Amino acid sequence: GSYIPSNYYLENKKIDDCCYIQQAILEILEQQDIIPDQIVIFTTVEAHNDNWKKNKFDSTRLGLRDELKKISERNNSKINVVSIPAGRNEDELWKLFEIILAELEDGDEIILDITHSFRYLPMLTFIVINYARIVKGCKVKAIYYGAFETLGNYNDVKNMDLEDRNAPIFDLTPFVQ
Repeated sequence: GSYIPSNYYLENKKIDDCCYIQQAILEILEQQDIIPDQIVIFTTVEAHNDNWKKNKFDSTRLGLRDELKKISERNNSKINVVSIPAGRNEDELWKLFEIILAELEDGDEIILDITHSFRYLPMLTFIVINYARIVKGCKVKAIYYGAFETLGNYNDVKNMDLEDRNAPIFDLTPFVQ
């Protein structure tokens, strides 16, 4: 979809004028001295074309790739972009399970953003992560959700002044623990 620049906050940390929740979460983690070794972005072909390479909806803005590249260069984090199917049938769902699981290594500590996950994906991802917790000894460190919709519908938010577009990031980790 089209991402409207907003201000995202988690507790007392805030990132202003940001199109991408992934960028906001990583910059907040950076402020907390939490630097991921690897950033994995799962993307469908459509999302890759619309927001990864460029910001399709605002040509004056960088795409997510270039925003994350700046963070990666500052912190020496590796960025891994993984293509996923849209999940339109059971075969694609199993493929999603396999792709996500293949990205998890023994003992990984996982920080997960589920903001732009299509309806069932957070549930499927939790299933994969729970499986990886048992089979690969992975640990869930955090699960975040950028609650942009708390600001109102798309048209209302688009007409708001940027300083009023303050969207919370929900920490869902306690619900998993």
